[in-house]
Amino acid sequence: MLISLLACVTENSLQVVDDPMEEVPSGLSDAADPGLGDVAAPALAAPRVVPVGVVRPDVVEQAAERAIEAGCGPYAAATVSGSAALYTFDDDGLGIGELTTEVVGSTMRDGVKVWEVRETGTAEADDGSHRWESHLFHTCDADGLHLLETRMVNHIPSPEGDRTDISVRTFDPPLRVWTRDLTPGSSWDVHTAVHEVRGDGNERTFRIDATRSVEPVTITGDAGTFNGVRVTETTKDGNEVTFDLAPGVGVVRAPGRELVGYSLD
Repeated sequence: MLISLLACVTENSLQVVDDPMEEVPSGLSDAADPGLGDVAAPALAAPRVVPVGVVRPDVVEQAAERAIEAGCGPYAAATVSGSAALYTFDDDGLGIGELTTEVVGSTMRDGVKVWEVRETGTAEADDGSHRWESHLFHTCDADGLHLLETRMVNHIPSPEGDRTDISVRTFDPPLRVWTRDLTPGSSWDVHTAVHEVRGDGNERTFRIDATRSVEPVTITGDAGTFNGVRVTETTKDGNEVTFDLAPGVGVVRAPGRELVGYSLD
């Protein structure tokens, strides 16, 4: 099951619409549309080095303060605070590997601040070494954190030699990833159309229709113990997936993923 930790979008929540070639407006201006040329990089960037071990409380507190000052709420720290996080994962599809997320910075689009985060992953599977890099673009407001767009470059091993797969996904309306405060007992509906353009020219449209609910949880793992929340996503088909989050950190645990290091710039 493919999960983007910062988008928190699982393939289980995607439903192909009747016409997979139907174009859905991205919600971005033409000037902001990146096109595939911007993601067709010949090599992947080296991820930031993140120390492994228990996260210091002062780092968590400072990251939460930065996220609150940005107007995004403490659980959006991994998106707006200048942080970097290291995860290990064991995935049936990708194998065993590591994933680094890091805040790249922000730009203005049509008068709105857009935060850019990079995910860099490596994995060892039966068919060889997988490497990928994703860029995720978010905004935040009083309603929470919203995902506008993702761009991904994936280096996939094959008997004929590694091939590169490129994709850009836009969300209309922007996907509401989290509410700002993730109050235990609260819930919200997620409804959006996802339009994907791939490097080979193929296009398709998906829908995400799900409910996300919040409950308190104590999270204990390699990065320490956190008092946080568990967000459970339930699709219209009844499939469930959970994400454990801590204020000042963001996602600590997701299916097959575990936080093992965290730092601030």
